[in-house]
Amino acid sequence: MRVFMPVVVVLLAVALGACVDKTVMKEHAVIEVPDGKETKSINLGKMVVKVPRGQVIGQLKAGFACFVVGQKTWRGGSRGAGDSEFSSIFFEELKRNNYNVVGDPTDLFGSKSPAAEISVGGLITSIASDVCYPNANAYFMDKMNGRSKASISVEWQVYSNMDKKVIFKTASTGEAERNFSDGNADEVMYLAFTSAVQGLLADKQFLDAVMDAGKGSGNMGGLTDATQANPPAAQAGDATGPITVAAQAKQTRTLAEVQKSVVVLELGGHGSGVLIGDEGYILTNHHVVDGVKRMRVLFSNGTKAEGVVVKSEPKQDVGLLKIESPPVKGLPLRLEDLAPGTEVYAVGAPLDTANRGTITKGVVSSYRFKKDGSRWLQSDTSVTFGNSGGPMVDAQGRVVGLTSWGSGEYKGLSYFVPIADGLRALDIQTR
Repeated sequence: MRVFMPVVVVLLAVALGACVDKTVMKEHAVIEVPDGKETKSINLGKMVVKVPRGQVIGQLKAGFACFVVGQKTWRGGSRGAGDSEFSSIFFEELKRNNYNVVGDPTDLFGSKSPAAEISVGGLITSIASDVCYPNANAYFMDKMNGRSKASISVEWQVYSNMDKKVIFKTASTGEAERNFSDGNADEVMYLAFTSAVQGLLADKQFLDAVMDAGKGSGNMGGLTDATQANPPAAQAGDATGPITVAAQAKQTRTLAEVQKSVVVLELGGHGSGVLIGDEGYILTNHHVVDGVKRMRVLFSNGTKAEGVVVKSEPKQDVGLLKIESPPVKGLPLRLEDLAPGTEVYAVGAPLDTANRGTITKGVVSSYRFKKDGSRWLQSDTSVTFGNSGGPMVDAQGRVVGLTSWGSGEYKGLSYFVPIADGLRALDIQTR
């Protein structure tokens, strides 16, 4: 009898406590982006858990009646929640509801992280999580089957990478319950986060904050020039045919004048660009504008403008933006190749926007071809992150190329887009 009774108890507990997989989440009235409308590009910024280390966040229970047998405590303290699952949930929920969310949650190495006009960050202020293992007792420890529930509170901040400021704050909560048979008691926390994201998407003010106002909203926050009142008329992808600009090849510029026509392009990170012609066109790299429609344009005198991406071409790594009412003239273009040994100057904003207008000097080493047929100007001119898209000019201040990349391993080994090749790739003609 002493042997038989525990077996009966165990079998009864297993029979009564077995869980059928089931999930219930707190529902929110999610607002989809209307057909024919589009949001600005959005990505998930930081998710920070602000829960004190050692704080009790729930209970551990066991047995058919779910008697309390212990506590769950938060072990991480205040820290960044770098779990890729958060990013994946955020991406999928926004994508499902027609938001223009960018990035690739399956990109494990961050090899392609396009800039976004809007970054959404979250501060997780509270977490609660209870788990019950109905089949766990003194004779039988079954942790594969159980019931779990969780709640989470998130304070959201919406940051404009164009305006460089937080433009909206809100909060949401998420709740979820789950019967599981896979031993994954923590999955309910991600379900609660999913519910919290849906709570964000149920906020009409959030939708209003991220909506794309269309052609040149002018909402740049602190513009100092006429482009605020006269936003760009062109839109990304509008120019599918040839564009004509003035080459002005016989004109010359001093290096001080060159600096005035070189711009910083900002949206999250930054790159460089150069004004050409008289129509407000700005040349840069494809990898600077990849995946975005607009960028903040900053001139050396502090003037800001909204630049609209007109077109770009990845093989030759060139892109084109347009602004209205440029405050300075574009630089002249030198379309013919330069002889090896010709002195050249690269101008841009290496490492930080505060370094805009930095000039480095070198010589033309050679012109090189890659396997894909693209051609590059090799030089010992020093460039680094932030120089991308800035011009290389000759001693007369004429653009001969665009900075593309430098070798991190070998200093003095940099590559530039020959200006004639870049114009050809973008179907830009000169007069």
